[in-house]
Amino acid sequence: MTKYLRPTLREKKRYILFTTKANKDKVKEVLFSFLGTYGYGKAGIIFVKDNVIRVSTKWKDQVITALGLIKDLKIIKISGILNKVFK
Repeated sequence: MTKYLRPTLREKKRYILFTTKANKDKVKEVLFSFLGTYGYGKAGIIFVKDNVIRVSTKWKDQVITALGLIKDLKIIKISGILNKVFK
């Protein structure tokens, strides 16, 4: 018998849509260098698609700050639902 987390105890997430000329590895490198090992893990950063990142709501501001360090990167939209990011 497995126990599940109640929805109120789950960590909420945000999806960040951005455009950049840099590749995915460069974005990962900048995020890792700015947040460090602990911050990168706690933020729960997952690349959903090439230009979409899933992040924990508690670390959203720090990730946006780290993304700001990349030249030619523009954040287009932030949403709690993946489908709304593309609309």
